[in-house]
Amino acid sequence: MNQASASASISDVTLQIIQNLIFSTQDKFPSGATCWQKQVQLSTQDYIESYPTQNLTHVSIDSNIQNQGVWQNAAWTAFQPNTELNLADTRIRYQAKEHWGFFHNEREVNTAQPNNVLACDFFNESAFKQVDRILGRVF
Repeated sequence: MNQASASASISDVTLQIIQNLIFSTQDKFPSGATCWQKQVQLSTQDYIESYPTQNLTHVSIDSNIQNQGVWQNAAWTAFQPNTELNLADTRIRYQAKEHWGFFHNEREVNTAQPNNVLACDFFNESAFKQVDRILGRVF
C-alpha cells in the first residue's frame, strides 16, 4: 500500500478502493504464513535501477547533485532523493535520450516501517497465496 500511495499514477479514488477491498476482507495472514522485510541491501558496487520503457516521475534537475559519471557511454547524474515521495532520482542520458531511475549504494539501509504497517519483500507460499487471493479480487 505504501508503494501504491507514493505512486503519482494511482488516483486517490483507486487507492481508496484498493484499501477497502484489502482491509475489508482480512488483514491478517493465516497461521503458518511468513513475511520478511529487507533491512539492508548489499551489493559489490553502486548501481542504478532503471526502467527505460517507462516515463518515471522524477525529482527536479535543480536538486542537489550527489553523484555523477559515465558508464558505457551513458552519462548519469544522481540527485538528492525525495524522502517523502518515491520519485526517480537518477537521470541517464544515452543515445540522445533521457531516462530516469533510482541510484543505489553498495550498502543501502532500508527505512524501517512503523509497527502498524505491513511491508513484505519476500513471502512464504502460505502468505503469498493469501495476498494473491486478496489482490485477485482487485485485479
